[in-house]
Amino acid sequence: MEIDEIKEYLGELGYEVLNLEKIWRHYTGHLKKEDKDYFFKMASTIEISPKTKNEADWNKRVTNKLSVKVPQIFQEAELYGLYWFIAEFVPGDTLASAEHPDQTQKLEDNLEIIAKTALEIMNLKFEGNNLEFDQLEFNQKLDEWTLKSERDLSRLRQFLEDRIEFLQLFPSHGDYVPWSFRLKESGELYLVDSEHAKWNYLKFYDVAYFYHRVNTKLKNPEIANRFLEAFKNIYDFSENDKKCFELALAQRLIGGNMDAKFDNLTSIELQDDLQNKLLAGEIL
Repeated sequence: MEIDEIKEYLGELGYEVLNLEKIWRHYTGHLKKEDKDYFFKMASTIEISPKTKNEADWNKRVTNKLSVKVPQIFQEAELYGLYWFIAEFVPGDTLASAEHPDQTQKLEDNLEIIAKTALEIMNLKFEGNNLEFDQLEFNQKLDEWTLKSERDLSRLRQFLEDRIEFLQLFPSHGDYVPWSFRLKESGELYLVDSEHAKWNYLKFYDVAYFYHRVNTKLKNPEIANRFLEAFKNIYDFSENDKKCFELALAQRLIGGNMDAKFDNLTSIELQDDLQNKLLAGEIL
């Protein structure tokens, strides 16, 4: 779909389009209506539409249930089968970015609330959270990442398989990283980009994901360790919990090996260092 078509459509709905662009899998934009700013997001393909809708659904379900805010959803529909939503516009900076790994003060100032929010997400309870875990899809992803990484990950794969019996299923945001948090000038902290949220997925997935990304993509093991300590201060890991966290981190390390090959940001050296510590039982 052409951007001009989308602009015309939004104009018919009464919105002024201040900015609209296609970024990877979505069209995103800054809209205005009756002197109020809005955020627009639309899937670029019918196949992506369920993920876009998942983001809006997750935001609606967790509103006012976390220590941080999520953008309020105001309007949603489909245009030629492409799902879209209009939400609260959240100006402000991300807490950190992999492109600027030396700029971490905002992230460091908010590690405790990030840890607290990860626990709050994990403890969310809703009717309909009893979706089954898709073991086949999980294994297919591992196979895909292993193949694309072109590295010998057999020890890591065996480590993960040895812990699959400890699998526990809990809600997760799915993309829990510093660049999914936006800090407004007012001091309000928002969690965005929840298209990968799941209601029944690996327990501690968000914790492991954040820990792994800060360590290997932001390239700051010290801050990653401080985050994990902040989480441990509010959550007492049982022995089974430790195995479950190790399972989630092993999954993220397998994916991270693929990322290191393609994103030009993830450090393969830090990947290997973290993997060695995990295999040696030195993380928790």
